[in-house]
Amino acid sequence: MHFYQNMSPQKQVRLNFAPIMKILAIALLALNFNNADYLFSHKADYKACLAELQTMLPAASDNKEKAEVCWRLARVYLMLGDAASDRDTKRSLYAEGISAANDGISADPSSYQCFMWRSANRGRDCQTRPLPQQAAASGQILDDLEQILDKLGRTGCSEAWEALSQVYMAHPLKSDDAGISYAYRAALTIPKDELRISTLMWLATVLYDRNDSAADRANTIKSNKDKFAASAKTNTAKYAYYEGNATLPWLTSSSAQLSDREEAKAILRYAESKYNACADKTPIDKQDYSELIKLKNKWN
Repeated sequence: MHFYQNMSPQKQVRLNFAPIMKILAIALLALNFNNADYLFSHKADYKACLAELQTMLPAASDNKEKAEVCWRLARVYLMLGDAASDRDTKRSLYAEGISAANDGISADPSSYQCFMWRSANRGRDCQTRPLPQQAAASGQILDDLEQILDKLGRTGCSEAWEALSQVYMAHPLKSDDAGISYAYRAALTIPKDELRISTLMWLATVLYDRNDSAADRANTIKSNKDKFAASAKTNTAKYAYYEGNATLPWLTSSSAQLSDREEAKAILRYAESKYNACADKTPIDKQDYSELIKLKNKWN
């Protein structure tokens, strides 16, 4: 069927190009985060990144794009808070981060990044508070992380697993073994284009501190294999038994069962080799590597 048979050729051309022009208009309206992300990751210029994101926020074309700006704002407020020298300034900046994440969640409740960076700001703010307030905040942090991992099903979110591990390792009523399993999951879901040495160091540190013998670890892993294979109501319940259920890139298949501290040192060697092989190192990568060398020397 020829819908345009009674129209002039000029009118047909205008109508044929209309969908294309609409697509081009949408593309021009879409925000480009390349520069803001570069300022954050490669320049560590958090003030310039903040200024750029603040100008982008009113230009967001829809709620999903607004959420994309908001989680980046929450992320940069976290870094500015970390760099602040006094407690009140830290709290103020972390509060801004929480507020930005809240705005993003209101715009797009499916934005796992908004929940991630809200939990991170809550965690940092929690560290500046007295113990009774810390206990209350830890519940909110867990809620955010479970929203990401269980309700939104983002089981590949390395940052969420690492944060969950840290909450478990710090909480007197939570299982340290579960915290270590979450640390394994965090280390094994690091994006291929990121070094994330700090995540590998976290796993190495919790293993080194647990300090189980090879025999004790073998028992833990045997128990975990059965529990991990069993059905679980949530992802966080299942991955509480992740240790021993994944191939580890820092060990060869022929390696004998290692003690916690032997594997911790193997993880540091692996992280160091990743760093040395990386051609595009960010300021955070370099800072993390400096901490890795200190830890390596301390353990030798």
